Amino acid sequence: MFHSNDLLVIGGGGHAKVIIDILAQQKTFTLVGIIDRRDRMGQHLNGIPIIGDDSQLESFFRNGLRNAVIAIGDNQRRADLYEILKKLGFNIVSIAHPSAVIAATVHLSTGAAIMPGAVLNADCMVKENVIINTKASIDHDCRVMEHCHIAPGCTLAGGVSVGAGTLLGAGTTVLPGIDIGAWSIIGAGSVVVSAIPDRVVAYGVPARIIRHLD
Repeated sequence: MFHSNDLLVIGGGGHAKVIIDILAQQKTFTLVGIIDRRDRMGQHLNGIPIIGDDSQLESFFRNGLRNAVIAIGDNQRRADLYEILKKLGFNIVSIAHPSAVIAATVHLSTGAAIMPGAVLNADCMVKENVIINTKASIDHDCRVMEHCHIAPGCTLAGGVSVGAGTLLGAGTTVLPGIDIGAWSIIGAGSVVVSAIPDRVVAYGVPARIIRHLD
């Protein structure tokens, strides 16, 4: 029923529109459909039909569909879907917009999405299922762990480490060598000048911990 280069897009929101545009420019895969909410079945996004919800992923795999890209901004939801797709055996595709600048020594893991105008400099490591969003700049020797979202316009100076599942809001700046913990949220426009622990919300100039997450 499906061919080896057919691909399923997981998610039907605004982030998916950008992912679809990148895939159209790459011309590596044939986009056969989108997985989204059941009540949206039959609708289209950028000309691609919504053909099911995530309860049907196993059925698509049994019928020969092997490639998927996760096009959802929410980190926890994206992490959950990554584990489901991985367990089923899907090839979870990484993508990069042609305008992104990626140094030869950057390590990109499965499912990474590198958006228009992003810059990844020498010896960066970007782990599984990470979004490096539009015009984000990741300098040398940074470590961005799995399921993170580095939002548009962020600047990470050299040697920054961002823990799994953390969101850096749009326009955040992180000074050199700073460690940010896992599953934290850094508010848009913040300047991070000291370490941030796991599971907190922090924002401001300089960024300060506002509350702890359960």
